[in-house]
Amino acid sequence: MKRYLTESEIARAKADKNIRDGIIAEIEEKLEIGKPRPVTVDGPDPEKGYKMGVYRMTRRVATEDAIRQFCDATGDLNPLYRNRDYVKNTRYGGIIAPAQFLGAVAPFSGIAKATEDLDFRVARVDAGVNVEWLKIIRENDRFTVCEYPTSVKDITRENTALQFFINGNRVFKNQRDEVVAVVEITGIVIVMREPSLNVTQIGKQPQFRTFSEAEVEAWFEKAEKEKIRGADPLYWEDVKEGDELPPAHHVFTLAEAIGYSAAMGRSSSWRTQMALNRNTWKNLIDPESGLPDFTHWHLTDSAAQRLGMERANCLGMQMRAWLGRMIGNWMGDDGFIKKMGDQLRGVLYRDSLALCRGRVVRKYIENGEHLVDLAVTVEDHDGRFIIPNGTATVVLLSRNMGIS
Repeated sequence: MKRYLTESEIARAKADKNIRDGIIAEIEEKLEIGKPRPVTVDGPDPEKGYKMGVYRMTRRVATEDAIRQFCDATGDLNPLYRNRDYVKNTRYGGIIAPAQFLGAVAPFSGIAKATEDLDFRVARVDAGVNVEWLKIIRENDRFTVCEYPTSVKDITRENTALQFFINGNRVFKNQRDEVVAVVEITGIVIVMREPSLNVTQIGKQPQFRTFSEAEVEAWFEKAEKEKIRGADPLYWEDVKEGDELPPAHHVFTLAEAIGYSAAMGRSSSWRTQMALNRNTWKNLIDPESGLPDFTHWHLTDSAAQRLGMERANCLGMQMRAWLGRMIGNWMGDDGFIKKMGDQLRGVLYRDSLALCRGRVVRKYIENGEHLVDLAVTVEDHDGRFIIPNGTATVVLLSRNMGIS
């Protein structure tokens, strides 16, 4: 049975680098650093060795229904992703998927999963990703995914938890063996002490609000006014450094969390979950019922509290999809998101408003492509940044294309 480390054990480890080096060595062994492995849909995790668990592939194929479900979950009404009559007249000729749809094929945050084989309790937190897309995702593209854990780094400080960075890559390929995207992943493993109702181990103490009907109506009116550029081209020459992107408005509730979880394919029965967690379910007991609770800390407060966080909270992947929607609405049908990167520096708790913003910071030509760099952010209703320094690079049409 896993145990929580005591306060004195954590204090000794924080004071003694040799103890932390031992933990790193143990994590490296569990992760099998440097060993490439396929991320699959089928079969339980092995009893020993690398584990994917809930972070395995959740679907292989970008079907019309899967794309629509993903867009419904992220509030993306762009007809490129759902309207056959509309896309017939675009350069794609058929339905495509938004770039962040790959998070519904295989979530980007799975590198640290194997650390659950340690004999003490840890929490795994998404710390950020950098993604480069090389191909458009088309309807019925079929994916294979391979991942490569690359390193473990001690980031413990005097005023932090006992914690470690885990880095790795995921490579997505389509049925033509083309690399669709490469994802550089950073996760944080936090060694847990016994949970306490009075102590938040992960994230800052949440400040909850009750919103008035007028506030809800005003927020929805702003969301309704968001424009989808669509077939009206945004030319590179017309973009200026300092331009602000029209913001995107979201409300993160349990309904949003369930919708996105289902769009990722994470909707399994207790029997399926028991098979996948055969050796770890006893660590997931609901103290009131004694039954295993397979919900995760993005869905229920009780699951969050098991890992030292007071309230359920938003997936990093979900916020990235919101940012992608904002960029897609701004750039129009002919734009292409080439890169996105972020570092999560806050927690968006359930029952919060979320505002996505973007700004043009650079425009340039490189390797024949007309590129625009963006600074993007996600903040909550109190102005606290969850993603303070996100980035994106977009390829735009040029009025001078084809002119030497």
